[in-house]
Parts: sequence; structure tokens; C-alpha cells
Amino acid sequence: MSRITITYSPDCSSIDGHVIREADGTGCYPFSPCFEAKQGTDLLLRASVRLGLYAAELAEHRLKALPFDEAGTADTLGQLLIRYGTRRMEATVRELQASGARPDTRTDFWRLTDGDLDELFLLLPLIDNKNCDYQQPFGRDLMCTAAFPSDQTASQTWNGRRIAPTSRAICRECALPESDVLCSNLLHPAVTGELRASGLTMRRVLSVVCDLGRSEAVIDVSGCRAGGHSCWERHVVAEPAAAEPVSPLGLPEQFDVLDAYWRLSFGKRFRLLDLTTATGTASLALPCGSRAEFESRLSALADIID
Repeated sequence: MSRITITYSPDCSSIDGHVIREADGTGCYPFSPCFEAKQGTDLLLRASVRLGLYAAELAEHRLKALPFDEAGTADTLGQLLIRYGTRRMEATVRELQASGARPDTRTDFWRLTDGDLDELFLLLPLIDNKNCDYQQPFGRDLMCTAAFPSDQTASQTWNGRRIAPTSRAICRECALPESDVLCSNLLHPAVTGELRASGLTMRRVLSVVCDLGRSEAVIDVSGCRAGGHSCWERHVVAEPAAAEPVSPLGLPEQFDVLDAYWRLSFGKRFRLLDLTTATGTASLALPCGSRAEFESRLSALADIID
């Protein structure tokens, strides 16, 4: 499979406050984020996240117990459902790429019940530290690798680029969305730190580059996430298969097997290779890091001399 593009479809979400009804009459939370995965113009999968009404009531009660404004409870729950759908769609697409298969159906519904709330709440930014590809740990310290060239707080370099000190608390306040929901078209963010008498207080995004040339990212970079700007996309490219290491003894072992079959067919006196074993000869090319390995190499050398 080539590159697959994931998009968020707000038209598939019921945001008018009406309860969604399943085929069996079961009610669902009125917000049902929908995602589409396309390969070129070919639709691979369209999936909606549906949260049961009882599970939604439990989730809202749990959110109200957290340090959120009550008015933001519905918005926070909606963001959780969007984040869940984004991650699940990307994981599904990667599985399809790895297997080379296609989904059994082009339309699916990912239904969540009260038993799924613990998994859903792990996606809260307050619980799961902000996932940002521009964070780089240095021992006990945390650095931002998206530092603006003239950032006064950037006093070190890493891999040829300037880096600046940050913290998880400061990163959570940065407008750059988390990497797991960040638009794949957002490139080259430039972030600067603001210093006060008490030290570094915050990091602010000064500029970004949009691969689509859209202005939304420049106006409001915080909207470059799933459920934000309508131009949001997530690109999933098939990863090359990891090469399996080949033992240096692999070929000699196959020669020994072939020689054994040869003698079974034509007689024990008729050998294909004029060696006691090919494996023993090849073992001289292996490293020698212990007394036992040293004795094994001497034994192989003696066999060759004989």
C-alpha cells in the first residue's frame, strides 16, 4: 500500500444535541466523530466513534470531578472521543498496510461502553503527559528542539539545531497540538521562550509552515489537530519491513545439509564438499569473546589443519 490519508468528517457527527439511535434502539451520545481513510481517491474505511448514553453520563461525572470548568465538560469529552478515533484509525490503517489486506466493510462503528472509559480517560492531557515529537530529554532535563533561531533561551545545540529548556507543564500550555493528533501538513514550527524575573514562564509558537499552503495554521496553530481546521489530514506511510539479521553460519549450515543429502543419495564415500564440516570452517569468522569461544575456534582450526 502507498500513503493513506486520514481525514476528520464533521458532517458525520451529530452536534445538534439529538440522541443518536442504534439499529436496536439503543441511545448514544449526540457527538459521534467520524474519520475517513483514503488511498488516493479510493475510500478504504469510514468509521464513527459512538459512546453509549450510560457511559457518557459516567464520563461526564468523572470529568466534573477533575479541575475543568463545568462548561468545558462536553468539549473535553468530545476531544477525548476525537483523540480516541484518531489513534484507532491510524492503528487500523497501519495493520492494513502491514498485512496488505483491505477491511471487510468500508463503514464501521466503534462503540464504547462504560467498560471502555478507563482506556478513554488515559488520553486526557492531565494524565498522559503531552506527546510532542519536539521534546528531547537530556538526562533529567527536558529540551524543546523547535526553538526559534533568535530564541534567547536557546543556549545549546543538538544535531545541528538550537534547543531550549522546557518542562512538561510548559509544554502543556504551548499552542502546538500533541503529535498524535497533529496535522501531518504542519512543518517547521518555530517556538520561543518568554523570560521573566522568576525564569522561563512559557513557550510560544511564532511561525509554522503548512505543506498545503493554507493560512489557517498561521492564524491559529492550535487548530491544526483532529476536530480543528477543516483541512486537517493525517498521513500514514507504510514502514519498510525490518531486515532480519542473517547468521554467518547460515550458508555453511545449508552446505552441510546438502552434503548429507548428497551422500545419502550417492553413497557415504562420495562427498559434495571435501571438508569435515563447512560450519566449523566458517566459525573462524565469528568473534571470540570468551575462553569457551576461544577453545571452539582452536578446535575448528585444528580440524582444518588435519
